[in-house]
Amino acid sequence: MVAKIKDNKKLKITKIRLNKNKFTENLVKKQLKIKNMEIKNNLAENLVKKQLKIKNIGSNTKTTKTKDKITVVAVVGLPSSGKSSIAKHLAEKYGFYHIETGNIVRDFAKQERSVANKKNVLWAATYLFKKYKDKYIIDKVIEKIEKQKKRDIKKFVVSGIKTIYSYKQLNKLLGPFKQLAVNLDADMRYKRSKNRNRYDDEGADSRANFNKRTRRELKQGMGNILAISDYFIDNSGSLENSHKQVDEVMKKMKIKPTKNIK
Repeated sequence: MVAKIKDNKKLKITKIRLNKNKFTENLVKKQLKIKNMEIKNNLAENLVKKQLKIKNIGSNTKTTKTKDKITVVAVVGLPSSGKSSIAKHLAEKYGFYHIETGNIVRDFAKQERSVANKKNVLWAATYLFKKYKDKYIIDKVIEKIEKQKKRDIKKFVVSGIKTIYSYKQLNKLLGPFKQLAVNLDADMRYKRSKNRNRYDDEGADSRANFNKRTRRELKQGMGNILAISDYFIDNSGSLENSHKQVDEVMKKMKIKPTKNIK
C-alpha cells in the first residue's frame, strides 16, 4: 500500500514536470512567432536570444573598413506591414540613406530576365534564397553602403532583411545596429497589399496567396528576426502616429532631424 502511494506521488510529480516543460515550450514558441510583437522584459529577450544562439553576436567577430563611424538602422516586418513608409520617414526627416532589399531583388530580376514583373521578381527571390540564402542581398547592401560612404553619408536605413544570417552578417560587417520591427495584423496587411497595387506585389491577388507568402517568410526565419528587434512600431493607426513612434526611437538613439539625403 505504501509502495503504491509512493508510485502515485512519483507519477503526479512527473506530470507536473511535463506540464511545466510544455508551458515553457509554448512560451518560447509564442515569443518566436511574435504573437504580440513585444518582448516585455530583459528575461524574455534573453530567453529568445539564447534559443537562437545569438546572444553576443559581433562581440568576437572581425571588423572591416565598413564598420567605422556610421549609424545603421534596420527596419523589418512581415509583407505589407509598412517597412518602406517607416524607412522613408527616417530618410526624409533624419537624413538616412535608404537601402531597400526588395529593390535589390527587382534589379536582379531585371538583369537576368529583362523585365521586373511579378513573375520574374518571384523567380528572382526564390532563386536567390535557394542558391545564396541572403548572402547575395547582404553583399549588395554592403556594396551600396561603401559607395555612399564616399559621398560622406554616415546614416543608413536598411529595410527588408528577413533572416538571422542577414542580422549576423550586418552585425559583423557594420558593427552593432538598432532594429525596428513594424507590427500590423494580417487583415490590414492584406488590405494594404491590395490597395497599393504594386506591379510585383506577390499575394495581392488573393488572400490565399498572401497567406502563402507570409508563411514562406516565416519559414525562412522572419519570426526569429522579429523576435530580436530593439524597438517595435505599431503601424495599425495613422501614419502620423507611426511617425511619432519612430521619432521617439530617434530621441532614444540621440539622433536629431536633419535634411533629406537623396
